Amino acid sequence: MTPAYGGNADSALSDVRPVVARIDAASSGEDLAADLIEIWGGLETVLRKMLGGSSLSGQALVREVRQREMITLTQAHALLQFLAARERCDNVSYKPTPADVASAKDAFVQLDTAMGVPGRDAATAGAAAAMAGAPAAGTGYSSAQLAAAEPPEPAVVAPAPAIKPPMRDRAAGLPTWGWIAIAVVALAFAGVAANMAMKNRGDDMDRAVRLMADGKREAARGELNRIARENPQVAAPHVFLARIARDEGDLTTARRELDTAIRLEPESAVAQREMGTLLLSQGQYELARSFFIRAVRINPVDSAAQGLLGCSLIRLGRRDEGLKFISRAGQGSWSACAR
Repeated sequence: MTPAYGGNADSALSDVRPVVARIDAASSGEDLAADLIEIWGGLETVLRKMLGGSSLSGQALVREVRQREMITLTQAHALLQFLAARERCDNVSYKPTPADVASAKDAFVQLDTAMGVPGRDAATAGAAAAMAGAPAAGTGYSSAQLAAAEPPEPAVVAPAPAIKPPMRDRAAGLPTWGWIAIAVVALAFAGVAANMAMKNRGDDMDRAVRLMADGKREAARGELNRIARENPQVAAPHVFLARIARDEGDLTTARRELDTAIRLEPESAVAQREMGTLLLSQGQYELARSFFIRAVRINPVDSAAQGLLGCSLIRLGRRDEGLKFISRAGQGSWSACAR
């Protein structure tokens, strides 16, 4: 593949791949911490090459790449979440958790995705994420959710020939067409109100995700909890609350939030895939497999769900079947399972 950015960033990303592949087999907490530190160092090299050279590091480096629209907001968030895990590894007494491993894999996958299309900008990435059933960049909602909120275009009906003039409703003092006009206006206002509510909710989600990307977890958590209270039928804030909890190693809360997300929107491929990813990181391979199957059924073009389904099958000893799904998914962090 031709490198998407200067300085052969694609080659640098390939150098990281073997380290990502071996983290599941780390023999000790110290080895795992060393691998996570090495992976982050490799990803920083990729980011610098994407910029054509830079002395920046950490959050400042991710922010610069994001500001140039080389990665999406979701991809930046994944990188910053892994950075937090990598920084915890600086404490020699810290033992990396399955959530830390998951964040490393997610960061690698997200950067791999960003590298996949030359000149990929935020809008293009958002559209691709929406095709995969993921929240569109900057909104937290899929294109299908946004489209569902749009009022349908009114049907254009040709007038019948020789139609009689409308009769006046004597009781109400308005002709029949007057009441029809009022009804149309009322429906239009209802549609506008629904669109405004959806836009406001999308803006709120965008603000919450930005707080997460900036490492302001408590502020993001508060914003997401508020959105969840004000929109009790929406799954997206619960998915992001689960990610925060997972990144903090609070897997019980992560599971509870994902349970809520799936209860609210059982046909959300993203929520199903997130639950599968959480369970896979905990070694619950059979249960993870069932959630990945649902995610693929809901969104057959979700390559991440297919690849991770392949991983869960391989972990269950069904290697040939798992390899088929990994092959369909293409390259990603799940490719390590095939080795």
